[in-house]
Amino acid sequence: METVRVVRTSSLVCLGGAVLCFLAGLTLGSPAGGAVVGLGLVLGAVNPLVVQLLLRLGLPASSTNMTRLGVFSAVVVAAGFAAGVSRAWLLIIGVAAAQMVTAVTAAVEMIRR
Repeated sequence: METVRVVRTSSLVCLGGAVLCFLAGLTLGSPAGGAVVGLGLVLGAVNPLVVQLLLRLGLPASSTNMTRLGVFSAVVVAAGFAAGVSRAWLLIIGVAAAQMVTAVTAAVEMIRR
């Protein structure tokens, strides 16, 4: 199934990217900054996994989208406050990067077909 491969690939890329962000933060003298971007990547990678789980459970995506996105947004905002308001933008960059990774992975899978 293509969606399983897309979600698995994008999640692994995001996890690898999170590790690289942390290592880059260590190298550049800002381990907290690297960790926050990495956390954003991990949080962003969880979203497609939750979608896949809900679909496997037989729940229609149309009825769970708003709830899932609301909970996901609340978790990201809470993580942003926990990381510190001055670093919240780094978290948003990580989440956005994870969404881009998922989109590119899906596009590559579509081209592969």
